Amino acid sequence: MSLFTYTQNFDGLSTGNLSGQDSWTYNAGAQPQVQTTVVESSPNGISGALNSNVNTSRDITAVTTDGALYYFSLRVDNVATVDNMGLAFNAGATGIAVVYMNAPNAGDIGLRDPLGGAYTTLQTGASANTWYRIGVEFDFTNDRVRANINNGAMSAWRTMTAFSQVDRLIIEGNNGDGATTTGYWDNFSPTYAVGGGFTPTPLMHQRLMAGGVV
Repeated sequence: MSLFTYTQNFDGLSTGNLSGQDSWTYNAGAQPQVQTTVVESSPNGISGALNSNVNTSRDITAVTTDGALYYFSLRVDNVATVDNMGLAFNAGATGIAVVYMNAPNAGDIGLRDPLGGAYTTLQTGASANTWYRIGVEFDFTNDRVRANINNGAMSAWRTMTAFSQVDRLIIEGNNGDGATTTGYWDNFSPTYAVGGGFTPTPLMHQRLMAGGVV
């Protein structure tokens, strides 16, 4: 199996620029900051100024297993704006999927194919200054992605532009209307509860039962 293994709660990093720590690389816009003021779990989390754009990435071991699932937590201090933020999943420079807060509309949480454009809205009416834990599941065989929020029901599968692996994460923020907006990220992990055990997803179980390998 080739599943997600990268786990980072940012607690072992130094405050200041994320880039240059734990192999994160600055690409453009504002530098995301390791900080101690707004966190999901103490002592550290990440913040970024969305009106200045944010794009900092980290390569991970390639993930290719159907049913691979990844979790991360998002928060934004303004939901009356389309300044948006989220986590993108790439294969190198090619975008596969991204989940944003404040997209497609203010206060929405949306799943998007970066190459296909349209959004799948996961939730409307999200609250400011509230953590949302997002799970994203990948079906590499059928080029599909689905997501959930706070361990709730999964969305319908969405067919994406063809992809065969995920090997890069991108902390991303975008200036939508110039509002002064800060986004926050924390607790990147293959498990819903940070430090929790691994449980196969239904799609993984289906593959195992069908052929003995996933």
